[in-house]
Amino acid sequence: MTERPGRARRWWRITAGLGALALLAAGCGSGGDEKSSAAETVKLVYLGPVTGDFANVGVAGRDAIQLAVDEANDRGDLPVRLVLEVFDTQLDPAQAQLLATKAVTDRNIIGSVGPLSSGESKAVAPTYDEGGLPFVTVASNPDLARHGWKSFHRLMANDDIQGNEVARYIDKGLKARTVSVVHDNTEYGKALALVAEKAL
Repeated sequence: MTERPGRARRWWRITAGLGALALLAAGCGSGGDEKSSAAETVKLVYLGPVTGDFANVGVAGRDAIQLAVDEANDRGDLPVRLVLEVFDTQLDPAQAQLLATKAVTDRNIIGSVGPLSSGESKAVAPTYDEGGLPFVTVASNPDLARHGWKSFHRLMANDDIQGNEVARYIDKGLKARTVSVVHDNTEYGKALALVAEKAL
């Protein structure tokens, strides 16, 4: 997902917060003596762009996750204290893969929110899966769910579903008889446009 509109930023804020909460449940639900582990600190990693061309989307995600972490800590009902560590990918799959390797070697990291894009997710998923580190993403390439990765979790509909729903709305809702399909040549934009065009 690499588009820049305000709607995408709002969706990423929501899904990032939900993703953080899902990882909190997974990472902290292992049982054990609550009293003995109450002082333990564990980390979530945010893997996404906070500098570069797509920082506007990435920073929104980082802030949403930080809010979820802060609220979880303030409630005081977790057996651990959470810290968010930010890994800046600049939306570059090669950079994301290097940072994923760093994340799986840190025993205090219990999960990753992000990466953001399908290209990054494809690059990091084998490393995360081999290292047993769960991650959540809003990457929408349908193929990502076909590799059998146990660490991979997606929080939104894939391109096939989105593209077909867009086409259905244009046809049935708008009742448009002539449609122009335009994309920004990003991995997300192009894939979604092609699915919508085929459905139309």
